[in-house]
Amino acid sequence: GQIRIEEIRAINDILSFKPFEGRNKVVIADEADTMNPFAANAFLKTLEEPPKDSLIILISSNPDRLPDTIRSRCSKVNFTPLSHEACRKVIETVRSQESGVPPTHPSPLRGEGKGEGEKNQESKDSRLSTLVRLSMGRPGLAASGDLIEERAWFIKLLKGMLNAEKDGWTSKEEMERWFDLLLILFRDMAIIKITQDETNLINIDFKDYLNKLSSSIDLKVIIKNYQRLITLKGYFNFNLNRSLTWNYTGSLLRKTMDIKYA
Repeated sequence: GQIRIEEIRAINDILSFKPFEGRNKVVIADEADTMNPFAANAFLKTLEEPPKDSLIILISSNPDRLPDTIRSRCSKVNFTPLSHEACRKVIETVRSQESGVPPTHPSPLRGEGKGEGEKNQESKDSRLSTLVRLSMGRPGLAASGDLIEERAWFIKLLKGMLNAEKDGWTSKEEMERWFDLLLILFRDMAIIKITQDETNLINIDFKDYLNKLSSSIDLKVIIKNYQRLITLKGYFNFNLNRSLTWNYTGSLLRKTMDIKYA
């Protein structure tokens, strides 16, 4: 959803008071780029002259979507994605805290026969590896939702789109997240064409499906349509009609992918 002017006014009110505990007041606005124009305008004065002993943090994965007037009043701090191993450790720690079971690091399995416990551990390790890849260095994504389930949702809608079914998005937010996953899919398809190195795939456990989808498609077509999808996604802030966007994207993908594998 959007950050509305009522929420910004509430923040301004909170910052006008003295801290209830401690010395400072801290406001964290996640997904700050979702502020609508009225909210952004209401926030300008506060950002330009923050109340004494206050810290305002705006978090955004798409800072270019923030109005220039907002960005010019902020100091920018970039956060780079974590390494594969660091991301794995964070996800393991979060999952162990949620389950109450400390993270384990079993030694490599040897021998032909494997007990039920070993098989379960292998399944957990495989799932963890998939989550690490899908989070792409952002373990918060894995901690805040089920990325594997989300990908299954994405594939279901992709198949529906390739088969010219009705619009499957229920909101602008769903449409945006679906496009993020689609762009990752195109990225993997391009890697298959360029290097044939499956170890660099985000969706490595879907490599057979990716190979089938891209089997009859030229690399230039993949790159060209990737660029078209990037351009289309850039117009999402203009409240594109979901049904029209669905139909246009579907017509584009049906020219790009082998729909017999949909």
